[in-house]
Amino acid sequence: MGLAAFRLDASRHMWSGDLQAVSDKLHNLSSKWSHLFPGGEPIQVSEYFGLGSVTEFKSSAKLGIVVCRWDKEKLSYLKSWEEGWALMPTVKALVFVDNHGAMVLRSRWRGACQKMATGLVLAHPYGLTRVMSSYCWHWRFKNEKVSMYDNTDYNQKCSAINTSLCDWISNFLTDRPQSVWVGNCVSSTLNLSPGAPQGCVLSLLLYSLYTYDCTATSSSTIIVKFADDTVVMGLISGNDERAYLEEIKHLENWCQENNLLLNVSKRKELIMDCSKKQEQHYQPVRISGTMVERVDSFRNLGVHISQDLS
Repeated sequence: MGLAAFRLDASRHMWSGDLQAVSDKLHNLSSKWSHLFPGGEPIQVSEYFGLGSVTEFKSSAKLGIVVCRWDKEKLSYLKSWEEGWALMPTVKALVFVDNHGAMVLRSRWRGACQKMATGLVLAHPYGLTRVMSSYCWHWRFKNEKVSMYDNTDYNQKCSAINTSLCDWISNFLTDRPQSVWVGNCVSSTLNLSPGAPQGCVLSLLLYSLYTYDCTATSSSTIIVKFADDTVVMGLISGNDERAYLEEIKHLENWCQENNLLLNVSKRKELIMDCSKKQEQHYQPVRISGTMVERVDSFRNLGVHISQDLS
């Protein structure tokens, strides 16, 4: 009777020579890898390269931050993956998204991010990839050993939405039987995923949730969202428009990264200049290369606003 496999836990606390002595007495191993946490210790990961592939925790930690857009990270930053993250050589790295010791994305609470990160890891030509399962922990169970990279605040917000409600919303929006009525004639039924119908109250709720992290990046600008209306407001002081223009560019980039299309033909810009001379020349606003129409008044949420506040 033989032993199919065994695991050496916390290998970073063992001298690589001792681990090598154990490994030398084993034969026909399918694979083996060490267990190291990233940085901050006198032990160097290169000391274990002779034993086999080594788990690269920095890859999963950084990927989790980027995919979840924590700390204002963007998916475009993945252009510098591997080279910019100071990872170990690809021939020695074992990469993953979640495992039993570092539930980076907490897959139960961030299913979409979990799937995206897993797809990126499997598609990216770096290291030896492994898809590992994990344990199910209640979000109220606080234990630093569960996850080094856990975002407790987000988990609490996410878990505030009842699972049955999420299932109902998904069922409402996907795979719905559709047919066409013309007088007394009815077509055959076809299952489609049309999304939220126009005028549906659920559309406003989902839009608010989807755009939750679309926030202003400057103290002199704000982004006001009501249902599916969005207004960027900026305070221009000392003839310095940079923060205002950069905020609009930030909104444009956010929409592109999150698959939202800005209809430039419906965008309007209103400037309220309270100075006495009103001689400042303001730069035109452009979205996707198209100039936004500048008006002297417009209607926002049922209120008519003019540039002179008349």
